[in-house]
Amino acid sequence: MSNSTEIPEEESQEVESELEKKKEILTFAMKQIKNKDKEILKLKEELEKKQKELGSTKKQQEEVDQTNNKNNNGGEINKEQFLELKKENDKLFQFIEQLKTENENGEEKRKKIEKKFELQLQNSESEIKNLRSERENYSKLLQKEFEKTQNIFYNYDNNKKEKELKKEIEIVKEKEKEKEKEIKKETNQIGQEKYDELQNERDNLNKKLKETKDTLKETNEELEKEKEGKKKLNKKLQDLKKASESSSQQLQNTTVNNSQLTEKNESLEKAKKQIEKKVKILEKKIKQLENKIESLNKVNQDPNNNKKKNSKKLNNLQTLLEKKNNELESTKKKNSKLESEIKKFHATIKNLKKKKRPVTPQKGKKTIQSQNEIVLEKKVQELSEEIHKLNSEMNYLKKKKQLKKPNETNETNGTNETNGTQIHQNIEKNDLMNKMLKDLKKTKFLLEKSKDKNSNLAMKIQKLENEKTESLNEINKLRQLTENYQRIEEIILKSLILNPITSGSSTALGIFSDVIKNKNQNKKKENVENVNNN
Repeated sequence: MSNSTEIPEEESQEVESELEKKKEILTFAMKQIKNKDKEILKLKEELEKKQKELGSTKKQQEEVDQTNNKNNNGGEINKEQFLELKKENDKLFQFIEQLKTENENGEEKRKKIEKKFELQLQNSESEIKNLRSERENYSKLLQKEFEKTQNIFYNYDNNKKEKELKKEIEIVKEKEKEKEKEIKKETNQIGQEKYDELQNERDNLNKKLKETKDTLKETNEELEKEKEGKKKLNKKLQDLKKASESSSQQLQNTTVNNSQLTEKNESLEKAKKQIEKKVKILEKKIKQLENKIESLNKVNQDPNNNKKKNSKKLNNLQTLLEKKNNELESTKKKNSKLESEIKKFHATIKNLKKKKRPVTPQKGKKTIQSQNEIVLEKKVQELSEEIHKLNSEMNYLKKKKQLKKPNETNETNGTNETNGTQIHQNIEKNDLMNKMLKDLKKTKFLLEKSKDKNSNLAMKIQKLENEKTESLNEINKLRQLTENYQRIEEIILKSLILNPITSGSSTALGIFSDVIKNKNQNKKKENVENVNNN
């Protein structure tokens, strides 16, 4: 059955090879047709050149006509010259008509040949599809018959084969058991060493895998951050465009912002009043603490109290106070750094304002600062005010603590804890302020970058528009040239028909006609040879 499956495949391969050869021949013929089309175009160009040369002879015709008119007026007529010129004109008209007919016949033949080749290609493709479908159907039938024969062959004498196989399987199993016993003895000695080596290799591989995963995660995170940054920049660019378009609305917004600033000033004054109230409350608490300290001093004067316990507690309180004083100094340093950075930021904003001063409006145009700069300035002012508030509170608390005596009573734990919580809250506020300032600096840097990118994009867009206009102008010029060439051809043909040549320049036309005839004859011969070869 295997031989019966191989034979149709070989036949189909031969058929496919023949069809591929036909395809190659057809493609070669199509290439030759394209080359001939190119040659025809070249001949047309040569005809145009020669027609231009004929246009130069028109002036000579006019001169000869003038001389003939003079001779006619004088009464002297050369009949022989007139007849010769008439014959030459007739020959030229015949030659022009022959060229037209030959060109028309050549185009018709070319179209017919192309249609034949296209039909042959379509027929060959359809034949290939049919042969492939027949081959597939035939292979399916052969597979079905082969399966039938296999089933018949395997069903024959299955009982004998099963018995023989069972015996062989039992023998093999016994041999395998013996081998397993021998292998276990050998592997018990060598297995542990190899197991340890494999574990070490596995650990090393796991470490490498973790490192690679970490690097991949980092790279993915960086890519995501870059994508987010790009998205943010695009959003900011869109916002800037909208801001530039809505410059008229910004004037109205400035008035609203002024009203908001007045409201904020009022709210700040209210906050100051609240802080003063808090200060009064703290003073009351400090007085209460002083009273408690005095009462505890009186208690300590008694001999029955445990002075040792109180001394330990006082020492602990002293250490806590020292720590908190150190924390206060560190927060002061941080606040001073923040104030210096805020001053620098204010200076940069002032410089930007100087650089970007509004120009006097011209014919309805209005120049206003962007909303982003205004928002940044407001945020910086708010942060600076909050930082000054925190510094004032910290200094006040520190002064109150310095007034206290360190070797006083035990009941100052609660008040110290309250003061410690306030200090920690102030430190957290300072950290938040630092983060806010960093974010503001980043936003400012991104805004400057986005402005530069907008300017570069505008330049690129202008360049592209200029290139587009130049290309359109070139296309229009080429169209005009083609139209002019067509008009020149029509004018030359009409002039030849209406004004036949009657000058001595007929020799040049005769040479021109001979050249064109020779080219057309050579072209016909080549076409005939190509058709025969195909």
